[in-house]
Amino acid sequence: MVRKLACVSVVAVILCAAAMVQGPAEAQPRRAEAQSEGQAATVLVEAFVVEVNVPALYEMGVSRIGQAPHAVSVANLLRCLENGQGRVMAGAKQATQGHRASKVHGTHTVYVKREGPPPQRDYAPYEEGSTLSIWASLESERSVLVSYDLSCRVFTVRSGAEEGPPETDSWDWDGYVLLTPGEPAIAAATQDGERAVFLVLTAHVRAQ
Repeated sequence: MVRKLACVSVVAVILCAAAMVQGPAEAQPRRAEAQSEGQAATVLVEAFVVEVNVPALYEMGVSRIGQAPHAVSVANLLRCLENGQGRVMAGAKQATQGHRASKVHGTHTVYVKREGPPPQRDYAPYEEGSTLSIWASLESERSVLVSYDLSCRVFTVRSGAEEGPPETDSWDWDGYVLLTPGEPAIAAATQDGERAVFLVLTAHVRAQ
């Protein structure tokens, strides 16, 4: 069985003109200074694909559809991981300097044994992995604008008692998100029955 889930999350960032408050003569140098600092800084973006049990989220107080809003949080996901109601499916990390694009790609080949008439035996190869492309802009000391594009593919190999090829999960996520350095945030999510899959992003900034 092959599942392919796609979700695009876009966070529109609107910057208010500083000239409205401080005047055009003072705003321009500050804007230029912020852009210069953003270009000099190195931003490391961590992306994790986390699968959790939806009923476990409900038990934590996360709202069902149509009920009073209580959005899922990163803390909820961490609790699911700690109590065995979730798992990390895939992940990738990539660093870039401000206003520059960067990309990382990794694959892993899984070989599944296929039995044939004795003494024949062969193996079928299946590739899994992830590709992460990012672009980052340091908007201020407490905010980083990140453009991300993550594609990943994961196989679940069947046990020896089951017949058939591995089950495949694949995701394609892209969008923009405004992150606070060092604080993980949910950038996107999909749901399939009683499981939900979240994309969690974290940005770490290091000044040059």
